[in-house]
Amino acid sequence: MKKLMTIKFWALGLSLIIGTAGCSMSGKKLNDYPTQELDRPYTLPDGIKSYEIWTFTGISGQTGAVGIYPFIWQQSLSDNFTLVWTPLPLGLRYQILRTENHTLGVTGVYLLLGGIGSLDYKFKFSENMGVVLQASYLVFDFPLLYKYESNNYSGGLMIQITDKWSLTPTYTRSKVTVRARFFEWFVSALTLNTINLDTTTDFFTNTYTLRNLISLGRQWDLGLDIGAVTLDGYTSKAALSGSFKFVHYWD
Repeated sequence: MKKLMTIKFWALGLSLIIGTAGCSMSGKKLNDYPTQELDRPYTLPDGIKSYEIWTFTGISGQTGAVGIYPFIWQQSLSDNFTLVWTPLPLGLRYQILRTENHTLGVTGVYLLLGGIGSLDYKFKFSENMGVVLQASYLVFDFPLLYKYESNNYSGGLMIQITDKWSLTPTYTRSKVTVRARFFEWFVSALTLNTINLDTTTDFFTNTYTLRNLISLGRQWDLGLDIGAVTLDGYTSKAALSGSFKFVHYWD
């Protein structure tokens, strides 16, 4: 059953990719967009759009999960502003600084029951290498049920292996906070409000990720991330994760 579900997810993703490919052709503006990730700006240049399909999988012990999210569009409003659709236009990317060696930007995306915010910096210190840093915040809030928050700080070394392939080993330190609101409400109701629980739990995680981005011509990117996650105090038990993304560009 798990194998069948995985095949269905991939079939859906590939069908959406193939369908999108026939809708647009590479234009003059896209021809100026760098294929090297190290040289790319934080936002899409004016006139360029992108569509992204993101798939993910995770394995911990004997259990695993797989999923797909095919609703990410980006539309440039100018060289420094990009509108993000997920699928509603509720996100924005802003490029604060762009020089030959430094790139700085912020992103905020509202996801109806949550949101993502990040501050990103890239420093290119040689022709083929650079440092990438990020501070981010993620929250999913399901009223009366569950709340998840994480504060994340990451750093990585971006290596431009070829003109079309970049490799970025990355380390991320996260503080995660979870709260089981339904359980709190259930105990409170069961005891006629004589017991009020606070199920808020904090823990720290360490994520080690190997990021790959391959440019398949001017219109396509293929991303592959492979990682391992450990909890403080449980370094011998790591969960494995992987994600794939297909990005299509046009102007």
